[in-house]
Parts: sequence; C-alpha cells; structure tokens
Amino acid sequence: MDVHFDEIFTRVFDRIRSFTSRPFIISETSVQPGPYAAQCVQDLFAGVKATPDLVGLIWFDYNKSSVGREDWRLQDDAVAVTAFRQAAKAWPTT
Repeated sequence: MDVHFDEIFTRVFDRIRSFTSRPFIISETSVQPGPYAAQCVQDLFAGVKATPDLVGLIWFDYNKSSVGREDWRLQDDAVAVTAFRQAAKAWPTT
C-alpha cells in the first residue's frame, strides 16, 4: 500500500499545533515493508524536511513478527535500505 506523508501526519500535526507552537519530532516511525518501501522512505524524509516545525524523526526498526505483527525492519530490502541511507546522509546537520 502506497501511503503518503501528508495522509498519515497532517491531522496529527494540526492537533499538536493546536496546543503548542514549539518544534516537535516524530517518534517511532517507519515504513511498511513491501514493494513501495523505498518510495515511502523517500516520502517520509522529504515530508519531515518540508515541515518547518518538525525537527526530526526516530526510526522504528523492529521485528514484531514474533507476536503476530509486522516485521518493520528494512534489512531484507536492499532498495529500501539504500533509500534510507541516502535520505539519512542528505539530512541537514545544522
């Protein structure tokens, strides 16, 4: 499933902005493994960079399949790993 940054986060950001004007981060985020993972990684990083009061993200890289849930790791998807590395490398450092 190809879901875009705005579809996931716009409503949440609007709620956060209703009670603070301070910068914030997205914690424990990732992309669902599958054929769109690399594109979703790129979209996630681009969305964070394009949102002025969003100062970063914390990546969730965890295998929950042992409890009947999704394996959120990218390690078995070389294209998604490459997309993540490129996006992280291009992250502003200042």
